[in-house]
Amino acid sequence: MIILKITIILSFVLWAILEGYEEAELFHYKSIAPQPKVVPHFLFTSNRLIVGALIAWITKDWMFCLGLAMTFSLIHNGIYYHTRHKLNPFIYPLGWRDSSTTSTAKLNFGFFARMTMAQIGLVLIIVSMVLSAQSQAPLQ
Repeated sequence: MIILKITIILSFVLWAILEGYEEAELFHYKSIAPQPKVVPHFLFTSNRLIVGALIAWITKDWMFCLGLAMTFSLIHNGIYYHTRHKLNPFIYPLGWRDSSTTSTAKLNFGFFARMTMAQIGLVLIIVSMVLSAQSQAPLQ
């Protein structure tokens, strides 16, 4: 189970990075080209719920899943703000550490909240993995 969880963590981090980059590209090009007023947050949320449900079904470990969910915002939004700044140096001057003032998302956390959530999430992931390792250890 430990190898599976490590694989899930690495895949999750890669997925969060790709999601942040993809959304940065999307919103960058929406800002420079006229497009219909479609707010894709419902699709983003649905995608994240499906990924979360899949991880929960595979691991059956709520602590592990909650830990991953709490780290998502730091990774995803960090990549998002960094990429948006690279695409347009006049916005999000703090890059990774920046926050949006114009977001239409229902949940939008500042950098301090994202860091705090990620730290709590890492603790939950580590505790979950330690408990998994202990439950798999042979009895002596």
